[in-house]
Amino acid sequence: MPGNARFATTRLWRGLSLNQAALLGQSLGSVVIAFYAMSNASLAVLMAYLIFGVAGLVISRRGGTQVRIYLTVYGLAAVATVALAAVYTAAYGNPYWGGGSDEFYFEQIGIAFAEHYSIWDYNSIRGNLVVVWESTTGYLYLMGLLAKFSQWFGGFHTVVPRLFNAMCLGLVSVLTYHISLRLQLQRRTALAAALFAGLFPYLMWISVQSLRDIFQALLVLTVVYLWLPDHKNGWLYPVPVLFVVSSLLIIPIWEIRKGQAFVLIILIVIAYISNRWSWTPTNLFFLRIPILAVGVLALREFYTVFQDGFELYFMAASQYTEYQAAGGSSESIGLSLVIYETPIFPLGWALRTAYVFVSPLPVSFWPAHNAWLSIGTVIQILCLPFLFFGIKHSLRLPQWRVLILAFVMFFIAMAMFTVTFRHSTYWMVMSIPIAALGWERYRGRHINVLMATGATLILLGMIYLGIKVL
Repeated sequence: MPGNARFATTRLWRGLSLNQAALLGQSLGSVVIAFYAMSNASLAVLMAYLIFGVAGLVISRRGGTQVRIYLTVYGLAAVATVALAAVYTAAYGNPYWGGGSDEFYFEQIGIAFAEHYSIWDYNSIRGNLVVVWESTTGYLYLMGLLAKFSQWFGGFHTVVPRLFNAMCLGLVSVLTYHISLRLQLQRRTALAAALFAGLFPYLMWISVQSLRDIFQALLVLTVVYLWLPDHKNGWLYPVPVLFVVSSLLIIPIWEIRKGQAFVLIILIVIAYISNRWSWTPTNLFFLRIPILAVGVLALREFYTVFQDGFELYFMAASQYTEYQAAGGSSESIGLSLVIYETPIFPLGWALRTAYVFVSPLPVSFWPAHNAWLSIGTVIQILCLPFLFFGIKHSLRLPQWRVLILAFVMFFIAMAMFTVTFRHSTYWMVMSIPIAALGWERYRGRHINVLMATGATLILLGMIYLGIKVL
């Protein structure tokens, strides 16, 4: 039996194989979405489920294991989409977080674009539908395209963009599998990392809303994957191809959220310069010097654009931190308010770093989605020792350094400038293969680490409750 096929039947847990998990996810997702579409009289929901599902399968078609990973995650994410919409409706009266947050805004602008503009009117979004300095125009355009898609099947429904994000989560899982294999993790570990990425409560919660984070994370992770060297310092494709494809991906990343584009540009420059393969005389003359010249010309040509975007990003981050410090949202209630009020230097950076690792705090279990997130944070905390083990081992493995650098850069950008847990999506998808490395290389008893971390978590919880009561 071929390796992939044999591995696809590996037992995930007692009595269940990957084949059966894929069948279960696909069956549950199909039944739930079909029932939901009929009960809401929405053909758009059913067609979105089918079309996005097929699109993800086409992208994942390179092997049986990848397809099964995708089917498992996409099907269960579709079920979570309906469940979360029901939970929100029961708690807030509509299917939006808190009764209407960024996702509601994205959908409304997207619907307005679909009703009044053609797909070629991208530049009409700024100045007509939103302010000219709007930083999320790319995602608003995507939402408009999804709204136009829905018009072909009877009208827009909020579940349509959520199913698109569920597809993106499935592809993140498949990409995690490829990254893990490229970095020479065992196939069993790579499969576990992929399923963990797709079924982790926080990432699934993000993916089944009309938010931009999981789609942006997929684009970002793809760029990082392209620049991962193998154990011989070789890249997936020739350098010119990598630069062209990366540029094409960075354009939508820039239009969706500029901060991630800045980080990726820095990452690519460091990855290229630090790879000793690129320092051969041939590459130096035919690649490095021409690429450097093109880069300088591009920087000169678009200097104003980069400068304005850079200033806008830090202005928005500063304003957001001030808003949170003033108690502007539910994320800044209690302990987190102290985090926002503490200056980054000399102590704020340490507080924010620690806070990000345990966010959202597992102290709220109602409504039901808070329980889901709190359970996810508990799992996240239990995995932290293996993340640190993975970082330690990866520093001795050159092929891991690009992923480690990306993880650190995105973590710092989030922890120091926004401290909103939705932005953890980017560093979290990169941390999973690193934690998987730590799990694989740890030579002691894993259960002892989990029990020690759990005991520490319980102790910290008791201290927190004691402070709240006092």
